[in-house]
Amino acid sequence: MRVNHYQRVKQVIANAYKNINPTYLSKQARDELGITDESFIYGEIDAQSLLNLIEIAHPIEGEIFYDLGSGSGRAALIAGACFPFKRVVGIEYLSPLSLLSQNQLCAINSLKLIDEITNVEFINGDFFQVDFSQANIIFFNATACRNQNWESILEKFLAMPIGTRIILTTQRLPSPSFEVCYEGLQLMSWGMNSSYVYKKIK
Repeated sequence: MRVNHYQRVKQVIANAYKNINPTYLSKQARDELGITDESFIYGEIDAQSLLNLIEIAHPIEGEIFYDLGSGSGRAALIAGACFPFKRVVGIEYLSPLSLLSQNQLCAINSLKLIDEITNVEFINGDFFQVDFSQANIIFFNATACRNQNWESILEKFLAMPIGTRIILTTQRLPSPSFEVCYEGLQLMSWGMNSSYVYKKIK
């Protein structure tokens, strides 16, 4: 039953985004703002890969999920529609992508092809400046995040409560404060990519 539900959600969300190019919207927004930081390079996780990784993180009903750098909002919508999270929060710096996320949430709910997604919200802001300490599970596509940006987000991860699960692409958490629950390859928009699920243990 759960597999059938996942398939239905994936299809509805895929159809809602089929004529939308978030990569173009991201580049256009970055060009307008003069952003050259490579950490803003756009990429998305495959829907099934995200489902796989969240399952590994063992979500519990009533928990809170954060997507840092939520882009088009697709990952947050899948998380909110497929799992019993109390809240799913997507944080995106580029306002055209944040607006797209809001619009797609409304559009999907208006179709009434799946249960209304009521637990998802999107914040247009800088996740380095947003307090996400209440998160139980965090997804961060960290492939393009390096140097000082990575050090800054690592500090925030180290401050998370024990039991927090963190889903990452490419980057590893080097601290003994985290237990590796999974490491392997999952599909991204650019191909297979190393992916990890960590749990904060101290």
